[in-house]
Amino acid sequence: MKIINLKEKDLNRFILLSDKSYESIVYLCRNKVFKIFRREKFAQYTSQELINKQAKLLLLNDMDLDERFVKGKELIFINNEFCGYTMDFISFETLDDFLFKNNRIKVNLLKQIKNIIKEAHQKGIILGDINSNNFIIKNGLAYICDLDNCTLENYKTDRFNICLTNNYLRKKELNQNIDLYLFNILIIYMITKIVPPSLFNSNIIKNSIFGKNQLLWEFYVKTLNLEVDNTLTDEAFKILEKKRI
Repeated sequence: MKIINLKEKDLNRFILLSDKSYESIVYLCRNKVFKIFRREKFAQYTSQELINKQAKLLLLNDMDLDERFVKGKELIFINNEFCGYTMDFISFETLDDFLFKNNRIKVNLLKQIKNIIKEAHQKGIILGDINSNNFIIKNGLAYICDLDNCTLENYKTDRFNICLTNNYLRKKELNQNIDLYLFNILIIYMITKIVPPSLFNSNIIKNSIFGKNQLLWEFYVKTLNLEVDNTLTDEAFKILEKKRI
């Protein structure tokens, strides 16, 4: 991978895309996305964590992955310290922008995401950070970005318990099943349109259309009980496709 050397002031020339993430600030410049890891405030990444991220980006760069995986293009150094990477700019739209679309559109996108997860697992990648912001949508196609948070070989998902803070996830081992669990939570989010942290409040869910539908309620309970596998995901798709909500 190529290396880009910047100075702090160079970032002022870029278009700010997002400053909401606890872990990074995202810029746009000349049709490239610049993801800069926070070195203060929330994340405060250690040198070892940055080395960990850099190693994963290099490994991913050498892997034969479908174009739906938005890999890092260049490593970014500021004042001779590794601090981020560039990606090709795909689209401004994320999965969140499709939250209020009809179920047919959402099921199509979610099935694409399931195939992305399947390929990742076949290549030995545990994504570990499956959320609506990490899936970019362009012309009806889903792409996954932010791959620096994955687990690959001996390089683990960074700050796993900080990224995924609910108590249910702390009961899970960091393996491929965690991706299936997070994917099911993503399905629930796309169905209910409830902000993810609220998904773990059973009283809120019970009072929603989700809780009033027996099939969906059973799916929700199984997910929270960590009974997660591909069968459960397929069950959720069947419920959606039959338009039972």
